[in-house]
Amino acid sequence: MMEKKKELPVAQEKFLTNAQVQAKKYPKTFKAPNMEDLKKIKEGDFVKILAHDKNGDGGERFWVKVISNKNGIIKGQVDNVLIFTDSHGLQYEDVIGFEHRFVYDIFKN
Repeated sequence: MMEKKKELPVAQEKFLTNAQVQAKKYPKTFKAPNMEDLKKIKEGDFVKILAHDKNGDGGERFWVKVISNKNGIIKGQVDNVLIFTDSHGLQYEDVIGFEHRFVYDIFKN
């Protein structure tokens, strides 16, 4: 029998890094889409987010396949095998929700 992946509540600063803030602080290293492009994300697209460890340190960028994008909240499934699962608690195929401000990149499908 296949293991059911967990579905997490909407994430906040607890383990995700705000892309909009990072892009302003470190424009050569971090980019963030504008709000107009974030509103156009649809089911089947991919977005890149960054999870940090429980202390707010380090980070791991990864892709999430979008399930929905409603009222400023994206819901999607983690689409990478993650290296630092022990640090941030996320793993491949977890379903998570997060605000637009956490998106670093968009891949339109």
